[in-house]
Amino acid sequence: ADKIGFTGYGELTVATDELEIELKAILDKKIGRTTHAMNFTLEPEWETTTKEGKVTTRTKLKYDINYGFSYNINKNWNLGAEVINRNVYIKEDQFTHSALFAGPTLAYSMDKFWINLSVSPQVAGLSNPENKSGMNLDEFTKMDVRLLFSYAF
Repeated sequence: ADKIGFTGYGELTVATDELEIELKAILDKKIGRTTHAMNFTLEPEWETTTKEGKVTTRTKLKYDINYGFSYNINKNWNLGAEVINRNVYIKEDQFTHSALFAGPTLAYSMDKFWINLSVSPQVAGLSNPENKSGMNLDEFTKMDVRLLFSYAF
């Protein structure tokens, strides 16, 4: 019904050796039987380690841009695809790791329940200090497989 849907999301992780803040903005638009969505994620992270009595802090800034498309097959099922550009800037190295992931998605929904499976292999390592070509396996996985679900109470 809206011209563009929008939601925000925030998450805070606090542990003895890590502090992480995740912020996400999600834009989406339904057009006929299709849904298009853009997710923007910003995640600063501080990790501390102690080695030989010396405490060091490693600072990372993760940021992702994700485009997803789905087609409504019928009342409950959606088939789609997503493309994700994952980035990690490591302050101490003064370098940004970057990789591109892409793959299919399958979603099922009914009443108050929703479940989504996505399989996204890394298709290109866009920036990697250790390997100038190919995939970036220093900072990212070869494949992302995610199973997301929600239930509204």
